Amino acid sequence: MVTEATPRVTSVYDLIGHRFGVTVDYRFGEVTNVDGSDVIVARNDPGRVGLVMVNLHASQTINVSPIRPATAALGIFLGSSGGSMAMNWQDDLILPALEWHGFASGSNTDIFIVEIIISTP
Repeated sequence: MVTEATPRVTSVYDLIGHRFGVTVDYRFGEVTNVDGSDVIVARNDPGRVGLVMVNLHASQTINVSPIRPATAALGIFLGSSGGSMAMNWQDDLILPALEWHGFASGSNTDIFIVEIIISTP
């Protein structure tokens, strides 16, 4: 009787590769300074399967919006001192891949971005 060899799994990267048939990697977006005008905080990337955004400012808030400009009245609210949003393709479909805009309640408001991307060999 012939049996298939069990694939060797030594990391989360291997697990993802075996389960989904793709390899992934991560990249840190530059800390982007958001102020009282629309700023692109994450460019459109069809290879991005996960996205995390964190508001680093101690007292100011940020609104983020896919595709269209964010404003004080439009977008997903990220509270001060670590307000965050995380998304992935399985739960949020195309949202992680879209271009994201930010708008802050004041000047010099930093947002930290982590992206999970499909890596190419």
